[in-house]
Amino acid sequence: MSKLYKIETVNNILVVDWILSNVCNYKCSYCGPDSNGGDQYWPDIENCEIAIKKITEQSKHDHRIYTILGGEPTVWKNFTKLAQLIKENDPNSMVNILTNGSRTMNWWNKTKPFLDKVSISFHHENANVDHIIDVVNNIKTDCQTNIQILMDINYFDKCVKIFETFRDNTDVPIQIKKLQIEFGKHQWMLYTEDQKKLMMELHLQTSGRPASKRNKTSLGINCFYDDGTVIRQGNHELIQKGLNNFYNWKCNIGQDLLVIKPNGNIIPANACNNNIILGNIKNDPESIKLLTESVICKYKECTCGSDIEITKIAH
Repeated sequence: MSKLYKIETVNNILVVDWILSNVCNYKCSYCGPDSNGGDQYWPDIENCEIAIKKITEQSKHDHRIYTILGGEPTVWKNFTKLAQLIKENDPNSMVNILTNGSRTMNWWNKTKPFLDKVSISFHHENANVDHIIDVVNNIKTDCQTNIQILMDINYFDKCVKIFETFRDNTDVPIQIKKLQIEFGKHQWMLYTEDQKKLMMELHLQTSGRPASKRNKTSLGINCFYDDGTVIRQGNHELIQKGLNNFYNWKCNIGQDLLVIKPNGNIIPANACNNNIILGNIKNDPESIKLLTESVICKYKECTCGSDIEITKIAH
């Protein structure tokens, strides 16, 4: 069997995952305080602009992708202003958001001119299927759009039916997303083998759908195998197939990926190396400094999509 030995981003891009806060308008049972605790509030918009300028100055990449998430980032009153500031200060930027999609259609119409990609995570406990269908069909020609179904093992059949409804009423890709027993703790819910097989089958049903609007600088990764094969694959597929073990690999987090936490700390990745601080936008936004060398992975499994997609090689 061929073995994966390298992941390489298709484009020369710096990814900035910006976790604005842990404030959320949902209280899903499978999410913890890091996602909906509500005790870490929004940054100052002025400091945000300084951070954007510092990152742009240091980055030698062709483009920068700002992926804004939370909590629920869109409930911040300054969210639209932040997206606009990124575009104004960095013309070679893309603004992506991970959202529950709950904002009104008026809000989406006001904000979508500053967005390049929208990933809507569907949470079955709180979200409204019809509203999400309306949002997706409204914004898909303005922003690259997809839906992520969070597969709650306790309501697995319900989540499958929701997938089928989205599949039949939208034409965007729908990703099947595994959930962790405790968010951020590197342990998946205990899906049965039949459930794992079905999730992969569902994922493949819409994975080939072309995006109605796809920015040419979308990240994308090539996966290199030791039999000479090079395959374009996504992080969800690698996780589903168990190909997300990069222990002792060299990884370009901190160079090609920055993560801004709700407390203002800037770290090199989402799910690892939280002890490496590259600056703080709340206390000293002028302090931001990117890494210049690869980090050696010391984890048995990579569970974050953004972390997985950063260039890395076995050695």
